[in-house]
Amino acid sequence: MRNQYFFLLCLLLLACQENNNQQLPNIVLSPNSSYVSPEGNFEIFFPHKPLISSLEGQVQGQKVINYVFVYDSGKEKYAVNYADYPDSLNIDLEEIKQKGLQSMGEVIMKEEKQVSLGKYQGLQYQAQVKNGIAKASVAGKIYLAGHRVYHISVFTNKELPENTQTFLDSFVITK
Repeated sequence: MRNQYFFLLCLLLLACQENNNQQLPNIVLSPNSSYVSPEGNFEIFFPHKPLISSLEGQVQGQKVINYVFVYDSGKEKYAVNYADYPDSLNIDLEEIKQKGLQSMGEVIMKEEKQVSLGKYQGLQYQAQVKNGIAKASVAGKIYLAGHRVYHISVFTNKELPENTQTFLDSFVITK
């Protein structure tokens, strides 16, 4: 299930592989208890400090690095990831959502709607994913800010936690 979760985080990245040589962005606890990533240009209320990693892939023959911030409570995962895509790529958020979820298995969409965050357009969704006998619940938001795609999500093999919407709604693009 862990690899399938990373496929969701990779979104459209092809041939993803963990990139341990990449300089990782920083995340710091702000005075108001949110976590801020100056390089990622976002702020969010993670339950605890997330781990940071990066995944490298190719899109249209160009290197794309997907930065992943994940807090794993043992019961659920809270994640923010972002990637800067080539200017030549026409980014379709619906396609990103569908490919990410379908890479995990059979998708039963429970809810989806268009959302915005200031001037940035996005999608919000909640789904159940079944892969063989394993089931997962996932909720998320995807935003497009220029050619940067942000994906905020909560993932669990049980019912989504009560704080799911609070976590998703706490995300702010700072630049």
